[in-house]
Amino acid sequence: MRKIFVCLFALLLLFVRFLFPGSFSWAFSEFNVLAFVESDSGREVEVAKGDVVVILLREVETAGYLWEVVELDLDRLLFLSSESVKLSPPGMLGGENLRVFFLRAVASGKAKVKLVYRRPWESFKPPDRVFHLTLRVK
Repeated sequence: MRKIFVCLFALLLLFVRFLFPGSFSWAFSEFNVLAFVESDSGREVEVAKGDVVVILLREVETAGYLWEVVELDLDRLLFLSSESVKLSPPGMLGGENLRVFFLRAVASGKAKVKLVYRRPWESFKPPDRVFHLTLRVK
């Protein structure tokens, strides 16, 4: 049930993100949910303690390519989870997935997040893509 909820939530975030270019957030009574996609890479963004940061990145898992966390300030950010949402029909070779990372801001200061897109067994090669985000937690 949790996986279905995460998949639906991620697809909803992705749908809204493409309808309204630029990052967006939803405010709840106790925290905000801020979503970022690959085109947001390199940005510096202000967030509040308690906010949830969602990063949505496309990957071709069937070809071995995965997004991997290589830098995460664990003093200021809590890693909640990473989920994979299938975007292609079952059995389709080379089909795309959506990798969704959930983080929560827990302490004030500047926090860096860096993700790389590569095949895990090719770690000696430079990554195909890099996503990095700087969060100023207030």
